[in-house]
Amino acid sequence: MPAEPTPMAPLEAIEALDERILTLCTHLNAATYELLVMIREFDERGGCLKWGLENTATWLAWRCDLTMATAREKLRVAVFSSPHFRQPPRSSNSRIITSSS
Repeated sequence: MPAEPTPMAPLEAIEALDERILTLCTHLNAATYELLVMIREFDERGGCLKWGLENTATWLAWRCDLTMATAREKLRVAVFSSPHFRQPPRSSNSRIITSSS
């Protein structure tokens, strides 16, 4: 004999779900911005050299368990794309490694 279906929990109001999504996105955007600021500083300071790596993208892929494509993209955005970062980087450590490298 099949088990009785369990009653579903009442659905929250769509407005409440909308607010929860908005709040979470706001937190994610703020955290992403902070991450990009830290990645840029890490790159400017040559942080990857501490671990004997030649570039920040390789460090991000290794340390943060990212694919190389994702690591390169995060570094690209951190160094070149954010409105906060209109000035060029202060060091040469921000060499972006392309997929053909």
